[in-house]
Amino acid sequence: MASREWEHLLVRNTATTRPYKYPKEVRGGAKLSLPYRNRASHGAKLQQDLAAVRAQLTLLNQQRQAVGIQGDRGVYLELASEPGFELALKSLDRRDRGQTKRHIELVAVREQGQATLATVFVPEGKLNVFENAVSNYLTKDTPPTAKSPGGKPKNQKLVESVSAVRQAVLESFWTDEPDVFPQPGQAIWWEVWLRVGLDRERFFVEFRTRATAQGLRLGSTRLNFPDRTVCLAYGTPEQMVLSVELLDIVGELRRAKEMASFFTEMKGADQVQWARGLTGSLEAPSADAPAVCILDSGVTRAHPLIELGLDERDMHSYDSAWGTADAANWRGHGTSMAGLALHGDLTDALSAPNPRKLEHRLESVKVLPPGGFPKNKPELYGVITQLSSGLPEIAAPSRRRACPIS
Repeated sequence: MASREWEHLLVRNTATTRPYKYPKEVRGGAKLSLPYRNRASHGAKLQQDLAAVRAQLTLLNQQRQAVGIQGDRGVYLELASEPGFELALKSLDRRDRGQTKRHIELVAVREQGQATLATVFVPEGKLNVFENAVSNYLTKDTPPTAKSPGGKPKNQKLVESVSAVRQAVLESFWTDEPDVFPQPGQAIWWEVWLRVGLDRERFFVEFRTRATAQGLRLGSTRLNFPDRTVCLAYGTPEQMVLSVELLDIVGELRRAKEMASFFTEMKGADQVQWARGLTGSLEAPSADAPAVCILDSGVTRAHPLIELGLDERDMHSYDSAWGTADAANWRGHGTSMAGLALHGDLTDALSAPNPRKLEHRLESVKVLPPGGFPKNKPELYGVITQLSSGLPEIAAPSRRRACPIS
């Protein structure tokens, strides 16, 4: 084998030093970039949006009364920015403005394409805060300054950062990855973040009562944070949406994450079924997919979670007499490393709701002798590693690969 250079293993001059800066909304002094707006038409458009929300709120309150939900409630708004611009998020959260009872609260922020979407809770009687802000934007100016001799539209920063306003829908509360939002009719465990309001326990009991009435099954435990109560609920989007719309308690929704213990503690037969379910949803890597080459104790290719990503022709050994399969005395170490390299955290892979294409493949070189053979001599470690890593390159010279050494 020809002599090889290993400069790519030395990483130099990759770090840069930059002063720390607060995020824009935390710092408060950064200038918010605003899209161009025609004052009259933009203000009129937002007034129409708010009028539609007020009409929907009237119908919503009638539905609440019909099912026995009494008292002052509120409504959730979803405000969208113009693509490529930000919302004035700090102006949307009024909890720090001395309003100790019923206040406007920013509960969730998410990205959709290049636009920012903010979900805001507006208590009963507070919708006029936004209506008045838009009205004043249309009719009033700020006092003249040296930079703005003619003044500026009042509430310009808030109003012009908003492109549209509507009543929030179920997806408005979703702060997890968009692709794990459940399909219609699909039951999942939801991680529900409840607002605490003025009475944490009353809010939780209200949600539990309404959720149970809609057929949701609640978990047996909950976590309390200063401004949120977190619980689990099992059901479909259709069941969840009624609880969210009729109550003004939910702050955020996420997909509950499975713990690794859920899989490691189940019976072997159940583990086999889960493994078959995962392999049935996997698509083999493409012919030109890059490879992760495992230098270890060999790999048991017959393992159902590995076979699809490891071709027999990509299994090698430093010593052909050793064979290529994982030896019993290494307790499946190479096979475990191969599974980690191919799938990452199996908890996430097994819990994923959608089919998945493998974006890379595996290569294996057995560099550790099986039982009954002499151990590799320490002075040969470097030579064995160098020669072994060259075997996949000889077999597939044009393939892109990474070669971690475990």
